[in-house]
Amino acid sequence: MKWGDLSWEIPEGSPFSEAQSALWNDFTLGAAPELHDDNIGQMLFHEALFDQDLTPEQRDVVYDAMVEYMMDNYGIDFDDVFDWENFREWYGGTD
Repeated sequence: MKWGDLSWEIPEGSPFSEAQSALWNDFTLGAAPELHDDNIGQMLFHEALFDQDLTPEQRDVVYDAMVEYMMDNYGIDFDDVFDWENFREWYGGTD
């Protein structure tokens, strides 16, 4: 995948699908390009938004941890920056 001046391949064994990667890339490049290669941020993002094995309570805990991580490390208010419309479109198209 190519995003602006950055090229990024989904690493083998990565939890990201192409759609998830596109959402991550759009979010990080719009909010904080230095976050793009942050493995902790990637893991929290994946778990909070895409891990279907979590209970609602577990998802809430991970989501809150991700939001706090983004604010503490990058000064990003995740809820204000993330493209929720694209996420809803993607989520509505999955089974």
